[in-house]
Amino acid sequence: MLIVRDKKSKKYFWKAIIAFLAGAGLFALKNLIKDKNAADFVIILGSASCILGVWFYYKSLMNSMELIVKPALKKVFGKIVKSVKKTVDKIKKKLGISEKTWRMKGSDSFNFVLPSWSKKKGTKRDFGKSRIKWNEDPGNPWKIRYIYTKYIVKRQKKGAYIKSSSTALENEESLGASCPFPEIFQLYTLSRYAPSKISNQAVNDETVEEAMEKLIK
Repeated sequence: MLIVRDKKSKKYFWKAIIAFLAGAGLFALKNLIKDKNAADFVIILGSASCILGVWFYYKSLMNSMELIVKPALKKVFGKIVKSVKKTVDKIKKKLGISEKTWRMKGSDSFNFVLPSWSKKKGTKRDFGKSRIKWNEDPGNPWKIRYIYTKYIVKRQKKGAYIKSSSTALENEESLGASCPFPEIFQLYTLSRYAPSKISNQAVNDETVEEAMEKLIK
């Protein structure tokens, strides 16, 4: 039996009842009509009324089923999405990749020097005034930090096991031998922890370009 759950379904349901009753009444009326043509016309009207009743009942049924099925499907797909997200989080944790911005040892993440703004609906979206853009020339130490962080993420994606809490010097022990530009570990440590006056003098444009060429491009 159909369970009518909302006003729209009830509306269609009662229209169906009225149409069925009208059809039944017309079929009963034909027996009282002696004129054959008039009786045939009444039969046609009764049949049309019954067909209309079936259509209204179908609409009522479909609307009620939608209210039952949609939440059920939403619940099922929600569980699937949750399960997939949990699996992805486990993989990220195993690889040492932290949430959202691929953070390495605290505050570093390669999106603080994105080469351009991301676009949304044709307009520029601000990532935050504190973020530094590469094409605004943030300084060579910042560029080295960007290159290092992006290189670490690149190695993680290729299967290297790197803890997000590892320092650059710790990563040098496991990755230095296979790194095409092993100086990056020392340069990153200098760029991040040394006073800006010292790090700016130590890291020049040629070093940045070489690191970019060997580690990212």
